[in-house]
Amino acid sequence: NGAVGANDCTLNLNVPCGQAAGLILAPCAPAGAAVISEGKIESLAAGTNIVIEAANTITVCNLTDNVLLLPAGANLTLRTVTGDIVFADINDQVTATGCGTISILAGVCGGTASIIAGNLVTAGRPILLTAGTAPGSNIALNQVNAGGSTVTITTGGEILDNNAGALNLIAGTVVMNAGTGIGAADPLETTVANITATTIAGDIRLLETNGALLVNVSAGTGGGIGNVNICSAAGDLALVTVNAPNDTVTLS
Repeated sequence: NGAVGANDCTLNLNVPCGQAAGLILAPCAPAGAAVISEGKIESLAAGTNIVIEAANTITVCNLTDNVLLLPAGANLTLRTVTGDIVFADINDQVTATGCGTISILAGVCGGTASIIAGNLVTAGRPILLTAGTAPGSNIALNQVNAGGSTVTITTGGEILDNNAGALNLIAGTVVMNAGTGIGAADPLETTVANITATTIAGDIRLLETNGALLVNVSAGTGGGIGNVNICSAAGDLALVTVNAPNDTVTLS
């Protein structure tokens, strides 16, 4: 929120030999909650590989200026061992410039861990979101914009629309794999050239703005019930594989 973080000094504490600065790892952090400021992250050197890990939860607090602007060419990884990763204000934005990438990894040891994401933007570089493997591990999207690059989203639960009708995904390629649904309750709005989306069970519902190549869109791959419903507002839907073996496919 613009203030100095109580644990800013831990950002480069106990960095493994040969690793560039910009780490705060769960075993190195002080016991209890650690607070790292936006200003400290933004002041790191260009090209820094920034990795912030927590044993439990990471919360991106409400940013006063609404934007965490990473150093030029810096990569950001937010990673939890077992807990959620949550943006307190989903309208806050993380912006990576140059060759910088963004990775948000909740519950890397499996189990139930969810992501409530803000706006994530790169300059045409990949964005990765991965939540826990359990069915209750959901990923709620505001807007994820990788330009012409790839967005990869994987979770044991659902991938949810969390911005009331605005675009959720802007990318050259999107790869989504979910346990129990993709846009099932409220379709994801996309501007994407190539779409891969699969569910073990549960619907896949997308609203595409200008046509796309459906590389592999398959609902209910694990034997569960799941519809595929994809609508293109303008432009054609080109098909490679579209499959709902236990339910219905609707394309328009």
